[in-house]
Amino acid sequence: MSEGIFYHWGWKDSEITWLSDSFILNMPKKSFVTRLMWIGPQIYWINNQALYRLGSSEAIANNGWSWSDIGGVSERFLNGLPLVGTVW
Repeated sequence: MSEGIFYHWGWKDSEITWLSDSFILNMPKKSFVTRLMWIGPQIYWINNQALYRLGSSEAIANNGWSWSDIGGVSERFLNGLPLVGTVW
């Protein structure tokens, strides 16, 4: 699987189904998703509080941590704002 970044903003009352490169992702209901990305085989999503691995409700990192802290790229997210950086 290649690396990729996907964006979504806003509250949703129903599940978000994300379809890209034949990959369907179901996001939790009523989540404010600012960014979704995969790094190798792992898929991550970010809401307004923390960084999560897809399919898990346990946070990997809290606000202010960087992607480099979890073995990804060096980008930061703060206070639920979208990550700032370049798309590769």
